[in-house]
Amino acid sequence: MKKFYVLALAAMTLLAGCKKDSATLPSVSFETAVPTTVDGTSVLSISVSDYTGTEAVTVPVKFAGDAVKGTDYTVSAEAFVIGGASPVTSIIVTPVDYTSKKTVKASLELPEGFAAGKYVTSEFALSGPVGVISFSSKRGLLTAAAVISADVLTADGSTLLPLQNGDEIAVSVNTEKSTAVEGTDFKFKNGKKAIVIEPMKSSGSVELEYIGSETVEGNKTIVLDIALNGKYSGGQYISTTIEVLGSYWNMLGGKWVINELLTDAAFFSSMWGDGCSNYDLLPALTPSDSFEIDLETGVFKPAFDSAFKNYFLGEANMTKGDEVTYHSGLEANFKEQTTVQSFILDNVNRYFSATEKSDDKEGYIGARIIDGDNGEKLLELHVFDHTSKSFMPELPDYYIYGTEKPVAAAYSHSAIIATFKKAK
Repeated sequence: MKKFYVLALAAMTLLAGCKKDSATLPSVSFETAVPTTVDGTSVLSISVSDYTGTEAVTVPVKFAGDAVKGTDYTVSAEAFVIGGASPVTSIIVTPVDYTSKKTVKASLELPEGFAAGKYVTSEFALSGPVGVISFSSKRGLLTAAAVISADVLTADGSTLLPLQNGDEIAVSVNTEKSTAVEGTDFKFKNGKKAIVIEPMKSSGSVELEYIGSETVEGNKTIVLDIALNGKYSGGQYISTTIEVLGSYWNMLGGKWVINELLTDAAFFSSMWGDGCSNYDLLPALTPSDSFEIDLETGVFKPAFDSAFKNYFLGEANMTKGDEVTYHSGLEANFKEQTTVQSFILDNVNRYFSATEKSDDKEGYIGARIIDGDNGEKLLELHVFDHTSKSFMPELPDYYIYGTEKPVAAAYSHSAIIATFKKAK
């Protein structure tokens, strides 16, 4: 009897030892039963318990289901890697056809010395379309360059849908509808024919550059189409028509006479209300106001009888600057901005005052060519590099002006803007 008791005790001890060894085996599992969805992809992640080693361990993943790998979807890796110098803790499953409703079954193949965790299989449908893509506007302009924006929305076309990883959505030139020729009149900046959306953004852009002759001959337009691939459905504007103007700089020469002051006292008082004062000291253009630009000699010749003479002190040397895109206050919403050609004058009063003169006489001016109501071309002049000491003197206290020129372009509703028509 004693011998039997000893043998039984030994067997129990051995069994307990086997159970202990089995219980301490490290385990692997998918982190969740169904992968997370990020920007239209399915992200499989691995969970590891009780592994203390430092050597790399490969955990192969077998893919099955009615969706076919390489045909219906692609994967970023065929296996997870635990530990080592280059671990792989997630595998991204990207649909080839986002409209497919097929399913994928992923299974972990347990490496030697590992036990099965909670989820060793994961079955899921391909993620489907992400949302809606649309150009922000039906029309645009190409001067020296153009940034054509687009928005990503939810399927109902309303709420913004930020993309965690960003995206690039291909665009193409509609050669049947375009009259401008890629490679002759324009090119894509850095050759990138795609709307580039940065991570955690819901809008992006594609950039064009003008490469044609100094003067654009005839009516040239570019029609861009969004290349829908099922990942996004088409929004309001899947095409946009871009008028090619060439550089505004080449269109500024000649004499220009006043047409309309766009930013008058009523304009600014509607923006600032009682927060600002001295609206009556804003420039109110007179019918005789004009200026002349001589592009050959680079000279700006002002002829103002109104308070604009407090800024434009006299004949000035004119230097071409960069194109500047900013919120001028003329836009219907803050998504759109105004692009102008800047030029620098060396004889201005940046205080825009009849009594105080700035020591710094170099000021930036913006200009662009727009269509008037009757179809004639107008020059829109933007005085966006001033720090007024007369009208709305409170603006510096509100930190409205920027620290770098053009300072009044730092914030909407502080530039002085007027249109001029070509003298006959």
